[in-house]
Amino acid sequence: MNTINMNFITDEKEYWITSISNEKHVIVFKDKETAHQFKLSLLLGTVDAPWESPMDYTFLQDRDGKSFYEVNENINKKDDWKAEACCQSGCPGCPWTISQGI
Repeated sequence: MNTINMNFITDEKEYWITSISNEKHVIVFKDKETAHQFKLSLLLGTVDAPWESPMDYTFLQDRDGKSFYEVNENINKKDDWKAEACCQSGCPGCPWTISQGI
């Protein structure tokens, strides 16, 4: 299973989502809830990362050996998700939470 990190970058006032297996790609968010939901989507496999589906992202810049991206509004989401990756703790936006009516 891939490890996905979400970090708040104080200087930038942004949330950065990175993958341990591919740290040179950073997905940038302005608000915590959206960043957390997207992190869950990556973990559950309902969205692809920038190196898998570059058309779902807008490239922002290269800096310090890392490529920075924003998510396109029309990103392709998949209905099939990896149930074994779900913590089933009721996270907002998680397919498991939605399926439970929580």
